[in-house]
Amino acid sequence: MSEDKSKLTKLTGSERQIAWAEKIRREKIVEVRKNRVLSTTTKEKIVDAILAHADSSWLIDNRNTMVHKLIPELCRQTDIEYTADALFGNGKRVQEAIDELEAAEAAGKAIDVGFNREVINILKEHNQNAKPNQL
Repeated sequence: MSEDKSKLTKLTGSERQIAWAEKIRREKIVEVRKNRVLSTTTKEKIVDAILAHADSSWLIDNRNTMVHKLIPELCRQTDIEYTADALFGNGKRVQEAIDELEAAEAAGKAIDVGFNREVINILKEHNQNAKPNQL
């Protein structure tokens, strides 16, 4: 899928910042679309939220932040409902992802155990914090 140009907000900042932020924005969108846990609807809403960001410095400041960590902020800034069901489709999918990552980590098959542990913790936090009617 390519970016919907009608949803693409013009970035603000210096010429260098804008060029860098455009690259980061493309990378974040790829990261969202490759996500195996988020629902398809949520992925597209998050992509729209990323495309709507006008401030180059926000993208630059968050260039090393995993998309999962940006979800609460993106939800607050948009109409994305911050509930486990809205984000993930259902809690079972999240738990399955946690189980899969923990099994890979235990078997020493994780690409990067620290990365896997970080993702597991983020997913667990989302599972605990994303309650119905919570934004």
